[in-house]
Amino acid sequence: LLTELAKLMLAIPLQSYELTNNKGAVIAEAELCWPEKHLVVLLFDQVDDEKTFIKNDFTTVILEDEFEEVLEALKDKL
Repeated sequence: LLTELAKLMLAIPLQSYELTNNKGAVIAEAELCWPEKHLVVLLFDQVDDEKTFIKNDFTTVILEDEFEEVLEALKDKL
């Protein structure tokens, strides 16, 4: 996924992103994140964190979808 994003000259995300609360405690994790865009990519085992990201004004994309669908969704948002 990162290689494809780079080929398309799209912004490269932070990896293994941890969303923290105002006390610094980790409240959600994402595989990839574009903090300035409030966009995260979640793996299947991170979907429980989706609601927390959404509550914090993030758009979420789940990587369990077809690769091409994920790439298209990201292109539309980046």
